[in-house]
Amino acid sequence: MNGWLLFFYTVPARPVGNRMRIWRKLARIGAVQMKGAVYLLPDQEEHRENLQWLIKETSACGGEAGWAHTERIHPFKEAELRELFNRQRTVDYDQLKKKLADLQRRTAAYQKGGQPPKPEILRKQFRKLRDELQAIARIDFFASETGQKMAAELGGLEAEIARLLAQRKEPVSKVGATLRRGDFQGRTWVTRPRPFVDRLASAWLIRRFIDPQASFAFRPEEEISAAKGEMVSYDVADGDFTHQQDICTFETLIGRFGLSDPALRPLAEIVHDLDLKDDRYGNPAAAGVEAIIVGLGNRSRSDQEILAQGLQVFDYLYASFGGQQKA
Repeated sequence: MNGWLLFFYTVPARPVGNRMRIWRKLARIGAVQMKGAVYLLPDQEEHRENLQWLIKETSACGGEAGWAHTERIHPFKEAELRELFNRQRTVDYDQLKKKLADLQRRTAAYQKGGQPPKPEILRKQFRKLRDELQAIARIDFFASETGQKMAAELGGLEAEIARLLAQRKEPVSKVGATLRRGDFQGRTWVTRPRPFVDRLASAWLIRRFIDPQASFAFRPEEEISAAKGEMVSYDVADGDFTHQQDICTFETLIGRFGLSDPALRPLAEIVHDLDLKDDRYGNPAAAGVEAIIVGLGNRSRSDQEILAQGLQVFDYLYASFGGQQKA
């Protein structure tokens, strides 16, 4: 270990919010209070940088602050200092124990046929709990026993929820009869201009799983309606393939063509939540995918350029979920 960092500061008594803001930031980076306004951290480059910013912020509040490095703090032994951190992390972990126990009860109730929330809600609750635990673990500098036990419990709960989710139906309704891919080869598929997530994902699905030779056209919706039958329309009102009940076009295509690749399921969750905005699945990758596609649309000048780059985005996403590239 590289020793310790001591941080000390003073700020004017008013306004009280300034003192609270500095205190919260110290707590967020994992500092423990030694005495009064003196705080302790293990000596790491990241902590030195954080303290430098805190010095500037304290100065902006009309106060003063500084930090110092030391190898030892008398009369404490190193094990005693580590225990200070472990005790504080135990307090943090204890605040999560009730949430963990509640989620464990909900999961057990679902397994026994009770009336808990839907599995998708369980998963979102699990992810929130996992994120909170990871936030504490990042400042659990000495791997406290409490943290290790909670991580093990959370791992067990994750496995139970995964088993529940594996038993649920695919997030794609089997709408209509299953169609033959052979009847849709070498076709032109048409949709609205400036394709976004559902239209890009659907085009990717068509090209990779349904019609490898598919070409794509972009027309105003009234032109598509007038030319109905000449091309295969998708993600437009009254299109050949579009939203059905409470599912998006991507899900409709999966269902109509009977596609069962398991790597399509997380993709369908992401596209569904971004397109229908009902947060049914709460897939954590959705926000990042949306940001990429927004950026893609902002940089690209033509629909075909958006399409070409969007196909690559979904190739990478598909691979990240364990999908195998089709020949």
